Amino acid sequence: MRWCIEACALLLLLVPARASTAKRVSAEDIFQLASTSLAVDDDDEVNARQVGKAQLTEQLSGEAIQILKDQGAGPLALRALDELRARSASLPPPPQPVVVIDAGLGPEQQRAMLAKIADYASGYVSALPNMSCTETTRFSSSGRESGIFGSRKAQARLPDGWRLEDTIVEDLDYYEGTETYHTRKLNGTPETRPMTEIRGSYSRGELGSILAMTFASSSQARFQWSHWERLRGQRVAVFSYSVDRVHSQYSACCASLGSMTINGVSRRQYKSWISAYRGFVYADGDTGCIVRFSFRNVEIPAGYRLRDSRNLVEYSSVALGGKSFWLPIRAVHYTRREEGRTRDEIQFSNYRKFGADTNITFPTEEK
Repeated sequence: MRWCIEACALLLLLVPARASTAKRVSAEDIFQLASTSLAVDDDDEVNARQVGKAQLTEQLSGEAIQILKDQGAGPLALRALDELRARSASLPPPPQPVVVIDAGLGPEQQRAMLAKIADYASGYVSALPNMSCTETTRFSSSGRESGIFGSRKAQARLPDGWRLEDTIVEDLDYYEGTETYHTRKLNGTPETRPMTEIRGSYSRGELGSILAMTFASSSQARFQWSHWERLRGQRVAVFSYSVDRVHSQYSACCASLGSMTINGVSRRQYKSWISAYRGFVYADGDTGCIVRFSFRNVEIPAGYRLRDSRNLVEYSSVALGGKSFWLPIRAVHYTRREEGRTRDEIQFSNYRKFGADTNITFPTEEK
């Protein structure tokens, strides 16, 4: 698994829907908004604003805030959460707890649950059916006015200083373990050029490569029980994990090696490094089925342009060919470098059996 800025950004991955105006939301809604924002943006002020706009319909617990603190919430976001908790103190509690930290799970129960999750992750890619889907990616940047990695000027202004550079629609065919992409539209107009000719940075591999890599025995990932939480109405088990640089298979980018002139054209040269990373895995405690996976680079060496990289992929049950599969529905790949920030928001839709016209249905999520 690899991420690089020149033609093949590694993987992944979903930015949460941003709250635009004050609206009344549940404790689960605000917790998930804050949790997802932390997973895909390192701007504490922005994350605090997302929380500050909300009006709760029920109490926000101290346990939920503690989990967000453990996930890296900054001082501004934590202050906004504490204020929100104080404003909600007189409201009724949620019908079901949003977060349960002390689940009473002994070491043996934790190991058994983790073994189910590891089995699921290890066999995930091989169990995928031959299929097709539509992949829509919105490329945004915040930094230099002309855009960081895109070849086009901003298509639209977005909140919090972001600019939409490109929206690219592709057909993704998955056949016998191989992903094939065909570009269909660029900013609403027909396009057939491959992504390599349109963008210098983009995402690939959302269908499960990072899961297999992390749970491989060679990665020696260290897992630790965190908590139970409600995610889209479902009770999921959450484990934190970390993979050190010595055992990591994740290649990130970039340190500058200076410029080299090739055929009279000056080109900057870069090198990548094997990165340590950490994150959270969210799964059904009974089946081991993974419904959300996050990771971010850590221990970035001095001299590299990359300052922060955060990734998230979310899955949902999809009916395909008479069977149900948990497939990606949205993802985000967020980076911060010396010259600014980038965000690739990806949505997956119209899943269908490869080579056949099959109606795909997503289950109605429990509220």
